[in-house]
Order: sequence, then structure tokens, then C-alpha cells
Amino acid sequence: MPRSADADFQYAVVIDAGSSGSRVRVYKWLDNGGGQALMPGVRSMKPTLKKKPGLADVAYNHDEVRDRIQQLIRNASGHVPPSQHSVTPIYFMATAG
Repeated sequence: MPRSADADFQYAVVIDAGSSGSRVRVYKWLDNGGGQALMPGVRSMKPTLKKKPGLADVAYNHDEVRDRIQQLIRNASGHVPPSQHSVTPIYFMATAG
């Protein structure tokens, strides 16, 4: 069975929840077909969404925190083929400036 073009790549989503805002970035790289990544080909797509202010400013409001994170994930999912959603890791990093 031939592989789809989507299967030629692996993806990862990184959410940077910084003090000034949260941003999401999608990374894409070639898959060598054996489940091993060829990391020299990593391409970073520019941040697809940035939400201000930072989560620390809304931490008291759990609904607001949840909604912001969901917006970031929904946005990233539009940059990852649906066939890759279930195997794409999401890394959530909380940083401080």
C-alpha cells in the first residue's frame, strides 16, 4: 500500500506559555519510513498564533486558561494533517521572562 504524502512527515506542536503571552509553533520533519525522524530536515513554521497577556495574568480564571490553551491547540491542528493528529506530540512549556 503506498504511503500518503502526509505520512512522509512527522510533526510536533510546541506551546510556549511565556510571561508576556502564549504562542504555538508547529515543527515538521521528514520521516525515513521506519518511524525514525530525519532531524536535519526539521522545519519550523512561524508561530501560528500568539495570545496576550500571559497565562499568569489570567491564572485565577480556570475557564480563561482552558479556553486560551484550547485556542492554541485548535490553531495548531490546522497546520497538521488530520491523519497525523493522533500521533503528533504536544509539548507545553511554561517559561518566565
